[in-house]
Amino acid sequence: MLGEKRKPRRFFSDEICQEAVRLVLEQNRTYRHVADVYDVDHSVIRSWVHLYKSKGVYKVKDVRVKSTYGDDFKLSVVQDVNENHLSLESVCFKYGISDATVSKWLNQFKEYGRFIYNSRGRPKIDHMSPRTPKKKATDPNKDLLKELEYLRAENAYLKKLRALGEERKARDLKIGQKPSKH
Repeated sequence: MLGEKRKPRRFFSDEICQEAVRLVLEQNRTYRHVADVYDVDHSVIRSWVHLYKSKGVYKVKDVRVKSTYGDDFKLSVVQDVNENHLSLESVCFKYGISDATVSKWLNQFKEYGRFIYNSRGRPKIDHMSPRTPKKKATDPNKDLLKELEYLRAENAYLKKLRALGEERKARDLKIGQKPSKH
């Protein structure tokens, strides 16, 4: 996946979309088989078929109309995804909205707990503060564990210091010098 170039977006004529849908519905071809014929991902064919079954059209552009949506509607879409565990694709088809729009609403709701818009319809992110994340339950023993770790390190240091001092005394006695008082 890393390093692979993404295929450029291709546009298909109405005739190709109709033929692909017809192959699936009338000739019982699989999504993958038809996708191989047209050299696209099988999810594209599946979306065309689903769109035709639900809306009676072959392409999403035939359905889309520039719309503005109220917060109540956006919330019902977000709840369908979160509470009813619907996929992004199925919610898009159910409500006739693009996946980019639904994704934007999901991200806004997750990050801010509300929907953000201004008169132009773009979020003013630099003026908003994200919803503060819920504080994680802190471990009541965390401070004690830190102190224990510190004391163990200090103890190990003092033991090493004592061992070095005793080593020095032993070396000085071996040579015949008086042990230093340090």
